[in-house]
Amino acid sequence: MPTIIKLDLSAERKTVLAGYLHKTFGHAVLARRNQVDDKYKRWQDNYAGKPLEAVRTTPFYRASNFVPQLIRMHTDILTARVLGIMFGTKPFWKPRAFMPGLPHEWMEQLGKWLEFESFYNIGLYEPLDACMFRTFKTGTCVLKAPWTEERFYLAKPGSNGSEGYQTDEIRTEGLSVKPIPYDDFYVHPITANNLSEVSVKFHKLRLTKEEVELRKARGWWDKDAVEMLLRVPENPQKSPARATQAQEAGIQLTQDVARPFCAVEAWFEYDLGDGKNFRIVVVFNPQSSLPTSILRSYFNYYTKGIDPFIDFRFASRDDLFYGYAIPEILEQSQEEQAQIHNARRDSNLIANSPGWKKKRYADVPNPSSEWYPGKVFELEDMADLEAIQFGKGYTDMIAEEQFIMGFSERATGVGAPMQTAGGSGGIGGKRGIYSSMGTLAMLSEGNKRLDIYLRRLRYPMHRLGNIIYQSHRDFRPTGSEYTIWGANGEAHRKTFAFKEPKDYRGLFFDIGASDSSANREVDRTALLLMANTMAGYYRQIIEASSIITQVPEEHPLRKILLLVLDGAKDLADRLLFTFDVGDRDRLIPDIRKVLGGSSQRADEAAEQSGLPGAEGNLSPEGLQGISSRLAALPRSGTPSA
Repeated sequence: MPTIIKLDLSAERKTVLAGYLHKTFGHAVLARRNQVDDKYKRWQDNYAGKPLEAVRTTPFYRASNFVPQLIRMHTDILTARVLGIMFGTKPFWKPRAFMPGLPHEWMEQLGKWLEFESFYNIGLYEPLDACMFRTFKTGTCVLKAPWTEERFYLAKPGSNGSEGYQTDEIRTEGLSVKPIPYDDFYVHPITANNLSEVSVKFHKLRLTKEEVELRKARGWWDKDAVEMLLRVPENPQKSPARATQAQEAGIQLTQDVARPFCAVEAWFEYDLGDGKNFRIVVVFNPQSSLPTSILRSYFNYYTKGIDPFIDFRFASRDDLFYGYAIPEILEQSQEEQAQIHNARRDSNLIANSPGWKKKRYADVPNPSSEWYPGKVFELEDMADLEAIQFGKGYTDMIAEEQFIMGFSERATGVGAPMQTAGGSGGIGGKRGIYSSMGTLAMLSEGNKRLDIYLRRLRYPMHRLGNIIYQSHRDFRPTGSEYTIWGANGEAHRKTFAFKEPKDYRGLFFDIGASDSSANREVDRTALLLMANTMAGYYRQIIEASSIITQVPEEHPLRKILLLVLDGAKDLADRLLFTFDVGDRDRLIPDIRKVLGGSSQRADEAAEQSGLPGAEGNLSPEGLQGISSRLAALPRSGTPSA
C-alpha cells in the first residue's frame, strides 16, 4: 500500500487553502454550467432518438414523428470498431524501453504480466468499453485508476466449540479502473487542451451517509468536517445531467439511491509557504469555504508525481478541454433527416388518401368522417361529390434522405464498409462490389478516419499502462504470486527492481493495434510471411558463409562476400523493425564477428554506396593555408542600409 503523508497546515494556511479551492471549484463549475445543464441533456435525447415534439400537428394531427437514430448508429459503430481493433490484436500491450539495463526478455515478460493483470485482476475490458462509448457519445471521458485497499471481516466459530465467534479480517489491494461520470469531473482552467495543462483536477465524490461515516470511523476524514458535510445533503433533482439519465432509464432519483452527500477531491500543485510547489491532494466540502470544509489533505503518493487520471477524446477543440461529441456533430443532420423522413411519410399518406370536392348544400354524407375503403356514395348528381388525387414526391425525398446520410458518414468517418453495407450500392451506382481490388480499396478508404481516431487514443493508453506498471512496482513489488510464477516471476521482480534515473520518463506502453486493418488473422499472415522470408535469408547466409571459409584471407571475393552479408544483415534488420520485432540482434547473426573480423565502419559503407565519407583531421599547416587563400579573395562592396 502507498504511504500517505498528511499535510501539516497551520490554521491560517488552512483558511487560505479552503478559500482557494472553493473559489477555483466554483469557477470550474460555472464554466461548464451550460455544457452540463443544457448540452448534455440534448445529447442524451438525440442519442435516444427522442423527437422534439411529443405529438406533431403539422401538416395534420398525429403526423409522422419518427426520428431515425443516426447518432446512435454512428456512436455504436465507432465504439464497436475501436474496441474490436484494440482487443482483437495480440499482444494487447507492447512495453518499450531504450535502456541497456532492461533486456528484451524482461520486456516480453512485462508484456505478459500486463496482459494477465489487465484482463484478469483489473478486468480492463469493462471500464474501457464504457470509456470508449462515453468518449464518442460525450466527446471526452476521464478514467480514474487509483490504488485501493478493500477491507472486510468474516465471522468464524469460537475456539473449542465455545459460543460467540472470532473475527477474521480480509484485505485486498489493487488497481481500480473506472470511468468518471461526465458531470463529476471538472478542470481549471477549462481552456487546457489536455490534463497535462490542467492546474487543478476536481473529482466530485458522491457518497451515502454510511460511506461518509465509515471514513470518519477509520480516521480518514476530519470529524468536524464530516459533521458539517452530513448537515446538508444534495438534492438529486438539481442535477440536470443525473435527471436526464434517470428519465431515459425510466427511474426516479431519490436521496436514498442517488448518493446525496457530495465531497470534491482536488489534485493540484500548491505552495505550502516555503516557495516550493508540492503536488498534493485535498478532499473538501464544496458547499463551504471555511477551514472546517477540508475533510482530508495529503501529499501525492506517486513517486513520479503522476496522478490516476487519464483523459480520452477523439476530436479535440481548439484550446478547450472538452472535445466534440458525435451527438453534437450530427445533431442537425439527424434533425434534418427526421424532417425529410417524416415529410416523405406524410406525403405518401396524403398521396394515397384522396381529398374530396363536395357541392355546397348537396345532400351527401361528409367524406371526412364517413369514408372508408369500399364506401358507396349515393348521389343525385355526379357533380355533387368528386375525389381529388394529390401529387407524390416520394422518390425525390428518398434521394434527399440518402444525401443527408452520406453527409453524416463523411462528417464522422463511418462509411458503408463500417456499417456492413458494402453491397447496398454505394460505388458507381452498382448494387455490390465485383472485384477484390475494389473491395480492398473501399475498406482502405473507409478506415482512414478510424486510423486517426486510433492514433489519438494511443497516448492515453500508454498513460494507463504506465499507471498500472508504476502502481504495482511502487505499492506491491514483492507479491506472493511472483514466487509462484517461478522464472517468470523472478524476471518480473528484476524489472520492478530496476530504477531508472529521476529525470527519465520511464517505459512506454504501446498497444498492439497499429491501425484499423490490424486483427489476429492479419497478424498471423504477416508472421508467416516474415517467417518464410527469414528462412530464405538464413539459407542464403549459410551458403555464403560456407563459401567464405574456403576463400583465402586476401582474396577480393572474400571482401565482396562480407559486404554482401553486411547488406543482407541491414536489410533483414529493417524488415524485422517493420514487423515490430524488438530482439533483432538475437535473430540476425553478425557474420563478421563470427568469422573473427570487425564490423564494417560507417565511412567504409558510405564509400561503397557512392556517398562522401568522413574526412580526416585537418593539420595546422593546412588550416593556415586555407585562411591565407580566403584573405586573398577580392571583397565585394557592402550593401547600403
